[in-house]
Amino acid sequence: MSTWHRYFFILIFFNFFHVIAYGRNSESLSWSGVLDSIRGNFSDVRHLPIHGLADWLDDNEQRAPLIFDTRSSQEYAVSHLKNAQHLAPGTNLEAFLENVEKAYPIVVYCSVGYRSAIVASKLQKIGFSRVYNLEGSIFAWVNNGYPIVKGTKAAKYVHPFNSYWGSLLREEFRYVSNSKNYGWPEIRNIENVNHYKSVTFVGGLMFFLLWESFFPFMIQFRKNLMDRGRHGVRNLIMGGINAVAIALLFVLIWMWAAEWADRNGFGVLNWLSLSPWLHTLGAIALFDIFTYWFHRLSHSIPFFWRFHRVHHSDQKMDVTTANRFHIGEIVLSSLLRIPAILVFGAHLWELLLYELIMFPIVQFHHANIGLPERLDKILRVFIVTPAMHKVHHSRIKPETNSNYTSLLSVWDRVFQSFNLRSDTRDISFGLDELDETKHQTLAGLLKTPVVDIKDNK
Repeated sequence: MSTWHRYFFILIFFNFFHVIAYGRNSESLSWSGVLDSIRGNFSDVRHLPIHGLADWLDDNEQRAPLIFDTRSSQEYAVSHLKNAQHLAPGTNLEAFLENVEKAYPIVVYCSVGYRSAIVASKLQKIGFSRVYNLEGSIFAWVNNGYPIVKGTKAAKYVHPFNSYWGSLLREEFRYVSNSKNYGWPEIRNIENVNHYKSVTFVGGLMFFLLWESFFPFMIQFRKNLMDRGRHGVRNLIMGGINAVAIALLFVLIWMWAAEWADRNGFGVLNWLSLSPWLHTLGAIALFDIFTYWFHRLSHSIPFFWRFHRVHHSDQKMDVTTANRFHIGEIVLSSLLRIPAILVFGAHLWELLLYELIMFPIVQFHHANIGLPERLDKILRVFIVTPAMHKVHHSRIKPETNSNYTSLLSVWDRVFQSFNLRSDTRDISFGLDELDETKHQTLAGLLKTPVVDIKDNK
């Protein structure tokens, strides 16, 4: 098998794992399950059946409720309930409703009722006594034949939110956009973020593989190009295992933590009452600080180092090394992310956005490439560069124990762990105690944490 055939296999292999990790089967969704989940998670909220709202609106003797659509502006623009006002995500509810009496009846809805249940819970907490979450929301409303509008005109179609949740909307009512320019707000859609992550991963992998092939910084596979294919496949298998583990074990827990913090106004970012943009920028900065300190502790805590040394044992660092982490390290970092999400008050989509931004940078500074010194110097003011990270993968312990940051280079300066050397071409990668071939096989990498090897960490 040629070298390039092997690289093609690598791409197919990782995408297979990505589909397993992030693909969700729409057939697993059912209205009964969704509604039971919403009722269970928001037992403090009153849920109004759609026929109850329809009867209420037809009864001229009852006080008509205020109706708020809590979806994104793109969804609201496609269609909404008649007389429904748009209540954009992130709106300061107290300021928005300061002139509304606390006993005035309010009905909130979204696509299926989950996002609006969060809003209903918040409204109750600030004193509104007659708040109702429309059960099944606009999807159930239109599925059962009730009218919707676009502006003041009758409408037929409803924004499906995404292909997963949109499966609950009858096909004849699903809106299909003619434009592919979704814009920034669409990044808040978790499915879209994961799609972009997949695209950037594959794009980055192909780009840096080509760069390494034609303009390598170090000649690492001169004797046998087949070794490069085996090396890459081995590293990407480790990454694939980790992707599956995260999807199966942690994504739902992270989602619960993020939604609990949002529902209860918990966490630093929620306490500061930031605008959506500042909330997102703050979340990215906090996750990057978390990543920095977890990485630094992985070098100083012996138990953590047992797992992290798998990453440092790579003797021929290239773009695929960005995936070479032991599943034990991934489990540890994923567990610690749960309290981090709660303390930060971050949204799940913000965590995924951080990973979307970070991973191409991680591929960049692991790749077997070099930049002109002037360009590297400019870039490392902002992000981690190859010159910085090559020092981190040095066999020399003081160099290994430096340059811990993954995205923003500022943290190494702030926490005094920044380190550079001029002769980066002379750096020797790997760990002396893990140079034997048996430690470099896939089985050897997986067994490394339980093998007692004399080192001075």
